[in-house]
Amino acid sequence: MAEDMSEILMSRLEMLMEDEDCEWFQNEKASAETRLQSAELASTVPPEDNLTVSNQTSWPSDNLDSAHNLTFLNSTHWPSDTLDSAHNLTSSKQIHWRGETFPLALSSSGSELDKKLPKKSLRNRKAAKGSVLLSKMVEPDSQNRIVGQLTEPGEFFCPLLAVSKYPYRFLNASPKICDKVSQQYFASGKFWDRRWTVHYIYPSPLVSIKPQFLVPSSEVKALLEEINRDLNLHLEFPLRSEQRGFLVKFPADGTPRPRFLGICSSRNNFNAIEYNVPAAAPMTDDQDDRSKESFDTKMMAVTTATKNKTTKRNKEQKKVDRLREMKADCRSLKRAQRYLGLRLRQEKSELDNAKWNAVEQVNHEGEQVSFFCEDIDVEKPVVHPFEKDVLFVCIDIEANELDHSSITEIGISTLDTKELVGSVPSKGGINWLKKIRARHFRISEYKHLVNSKFVNGCPDRFETEFGSSEFIRKDQVEEVVRSFFVPPFTTSIDQHGRCLAPGLSADSQSSGMRSVVFVGHDAKVDIDYLKGVGYDPLKEPNVLEVLDTSRLYRALKHDQQPTGLGGVMGNFGLTAWNLHNAGNDAAYTLQALVAIAFKAAATQPGLHLSSANEEEWKEARAESGDGGEIVKKA
Repeated sequence: MAEDMSEILMSRLEMLMEDEDCEWFQNEKASAETRLQSAELASTVPPEDNLTVSNQTSWPSDNLDSAHNLTFLNSTHWPSDTLDSAHNLTSSKQIHWRGETFPLALSSSGSELDKKLPKKSLRNRKAAKGSVLLSKMVEPDSQNRIVGQLTEPGEFFCPLLAVSKYPYRFLNASPKICDKVSQQYFASGKFWDRRWTVHYIYPSPLVSIKPQFLVPSSEVKALLEEINRDLNLHLEFPLRSEQRGFLVKFPADGTPRPRFLGICSSRNNFNAIEYNVPAAAPMTDDQDDRSKESFDTKMMAVTTATKNKTTKRNKEQKKVDRLREMKADCRSLKRAQRYLGLRLRQEKSELDNAKWNAVEQVNHEGEQVSFFCEDIDVEKPVVHPFEKDVLFVCIDIEANELDHSSITEIGISTLDTKELVGSVPSKGGINWLKKIRARHFRISEYKHLVNSKFVNGCPDRFETEFGSSEFIRKDQVEEVVRSFFVPPFTTSIDQHGRCLAPGLSADSQSSGMRSVVFVGHDAKVDIDYLKGVGYDPLKEPNVLEVLDTSRLYRALKHDQQPTGLGGVMGNFGLTAWNLHNAGNDAAYTLQALVAIAFKAAATQPGLHLSSANEEEWKEARAESGDGGEIVKKA
């Protein structure tokens, strides 16, 4: 029966697929029988909602898809790689897993246990800073739906990953429109910053063993309407959307329907709920052959719609996106120089024709258009004004490595450009680094937590040259952080929650609003942490933009991969003791900002770097001008 169904599906799908998709499906078909046999074997395991394993038990089975609550008593040997379905795991003594012993008493979710297992055995589990671990980071659902709740029959859905590729799949015939839509609504994480109601559904094993993630078509329609309104376009669902797997409907015919998974408004949110997707339930036999065939055809189209196509056009689009990011990084570096008085904002019309033609000639000949500022004498005060007299505010967050929803430290440093007026910067701006003020806040409820598994935490080693650590309660985090963005700026709070002396000098204090530039090293990670505790600094009207030192350094060095904060500081010959202390990291990040801006200003034109994408960097520098308009997005 399965073989007949495969032939029927193949003939129907050939009409819908491009050549490369047909080739892919033929390869998939070759292993379909194996998948089907595996699924039939898995379905023979009796469903268990609660399973207790006691004494010295060895459990060789990989098929525990329906076991949700597992209790281990004494010592349990567990050779299986499949722990995705274990939602609640309790161990009274120890767990032996793939040759390693975990003696800690556990009472945690499956994802927490996964983090305690050997790194080599984890699939797509990263402990790097910024990865969201638990579903605690997922936004609450206002309708109080529970994970796994079945949707009503007849609803329309769109594959989430297919929607995220909308401009590149369906607007690539109009490059200008594609570029405009992508830049404003999809690129650089903008697509994931919207609120999406995510559902999941498992195809039959004949199609795929992986779940597909769907969102209501109404949310996609709202996005297209917003784009049409803002950009004066007429975008709509792709032609033959249902055949192409972009728009799907699930009737009440006995076949599976989507189930609620969670709400997400960032890529980290989606990673968290994707990580905790429930296992597939056994397929039932209460649908006829025609319904099964229709369901498989539909799910094959959905699977195809979400796949990445490595076509020449996609490669060209990736190059366009990469070049756009390079240009944005170059512009950000030049704006940083403007804020620090190293560069003027000049439009083409403000330059005399001879000078502009010389610049054009340099660009035409392929020479480097550098960040060099020829009129800077570092042994004298800068001659240019500090654009907008900004206050730089840098925030670094440290969280518990096994539960990233538990913020343990907050480092905040400030550099007020008003204090730099008339000050001699010296080589590399070293004198200005002394003007940086740093603060280190530790969360009282988590002061006992010290990271050691993936990073060497040192919450008790805030450098004395910066000050002393301060303890606050977790319910004060939002209040404390916000105080650095609004008047009177950076007030202190003692252990009793009382405000103390301001953190800026008396001369810099103002009752009025100040222009603030948010600074971070991999800044989006720290902003996401702040959003997780209910505060979004980018919503403050006086925050001009975000400067990310990891991206600024990449623009300076023409690197393709980001460099860690310690590497950046080392390359400038700056001391960076006790990294991963949030207070130290925040101070070092502002030091790196100043060092990058001065290094760029002192780099003579004509320096050629050996970047693999040097020609693209040349183009990015040539078109970055003086830094252009301010861009607020992270």
